[in-house]
Amino acid sequence: MGLKLTTLFDLIYWLVWLVTHALAAAAGLAVAQALWGPHVLQQGAALAVGYLVFLHAFVLVLGLLKRMVQPPLRAGDSEVGGNRGFIAWGLNSVFQGVFVSSFVHDQVHFLFWLRFVYYRLMGMQLHPSVILGTGAVLRQVELIELGAGSVVGIGATLSCHVNRDGGSHMQAPIKVGARALIGSQALIGPGCTLGDRSVVGARSTLPHGITVGEGAVVGPHVMVKPGVCIGAGARVLSCSLVLSDVPAGETWGGNPATLVAPKSTAAGAAKEPA
Repeated sequence: MGLKLTTLFDLIYWLVWLVTHALAAAAGLAVAQALWGPHVLQQGAALAVGYLVFLHAFVLVLGLLKRMVQPPLRAGDSEVGGNRGFIAWGLNSVFQGVFVSSFVHDQVHFLFWLRFVYYRLMGMQLHPSVILGTGAVLRQVELIELGAGSVVGIGATLSCHVNRDGGSHMQAPIKVGARALIGSQALIGPGCTLGDRSVVGARSTLPHGITVGEGAVVGPHVMVKPGVCIGAGARVLSCSLVLSDVPAGETWGGNPATLVAPKSTAAGAAKEPA
């Protein structure tokens, strides 16, 4: 990636940052001034309402600018450089950077309604009941789908892109089923699919192209080889290294992971915490 392109992304970042904060501040101040009065309580209420308006305006302005400027992200490979796919990724990173670097980031993430509005404007498919833990990192969110009741734990990362060799850039969607659980500080890479009611334990790593079937449980501190399929209802014990597909209903564990309990007895195996 050349100096001209990186400089352009930097300039766009500062322009978007300035426009977003300025318009949001103008909206908040206008409302606060309209509600201002002679009494302290009235002034306090005006400031509180004005700040809430600022938060909502920030989300709306940033989301609308993103939709106006950034081309849609597409799954697939692209060269690092001045092509449509890479520029779309770069602009997406700019808008996410404005949000992440803002002092309102944690507040927006904490408020269910505002968080839902932000991610919908950014293009992500998510249900209002989704829970995102503090410090969760979501990249290229318009390629992410989170099902109803799913949970993304504290500090977990969902990233829909990978730069594999320094010269090519790959993007693929991430789909998380209903009531699925991603443990704290787990990593979910591009092209991963998690079935309904599946569990990925804390600090586990699913690099890319991995399928976790419905009701399957991947224990904590597990590393899974790219492209592996973990079948429905299967169990992977903690601290395992999974190098091959795990059939449905079986329990695997170890480094490398091998069969621990066949399908007939796996259903009775103890579930490990996420």
